[in-house]
Amino acid sequence: MAEALRDPRPTDEAFANQLASGEAMEAAVVRWLKSRGSHARRAEGPIWTPCGPRKVRRPDIVVMPSDGRMYWLEVKSERTWSYRITQDKFEFSILAEKVRNYADLSWYHQIPCFLLLIVSESEPPEADLRQACRLRATVPSEYPTGVWCCAVEEMAHSKRREEDTEGGPMWWWASEDLHKLCELGEFREGASE
Repeated sequence: MAEALRDPRPTDEAFANQLASGEAMEAAVVRWLKSRGSHARRAEGPIWTPCGPRKVRRPDIVVMPSDGRMYWLEVKSERTWSYRITQDKFEFSILAEKVRNYADLSWYHQIPCFLLLIVSESEPPEADLRQACRLRATVPSEYPTGVWCCAVEEMAHSKRREEDTEGGPMWWWASEDLHKLCELGEFREGASE
């Protein structure tokens, strides 16, 4: 009897692990979008799309909401935010080349492109705790979780900072640079349907 009453939805930890896989995460986003009344489909494998004289990788998902205005959606999943102690801000980063490519693609095809950021864990990461200890500072005991969104074109012009990495320059934004769409529980519910 107790087994029949068990909640079939995954636990927070299990859900976070599912989202760690890119394909599983994209499939969850498609289900969530469909639960909100949009038609959506994943790009199968890297699909290269003409963008002027070159080809760039198309974003993860094509969405057609009920109003008929198609858009692209690039999905990024993070376990948690990075906390910038000196600025008292939650931040995330993306390779600059990806943002530029998606902004160019959006402009070239006149199809809006958005970044969808899913943050699944509220516990501060070890790296932030170590940094706080070194700086004799504190970090919040709970980090925000949920789903955020921003137009890629807007992101291309509003980065907070840039950092060189082995993979190329990373651009950084703060949580308030994005629009929060929903809490993680609401996303999980729609993605589980």
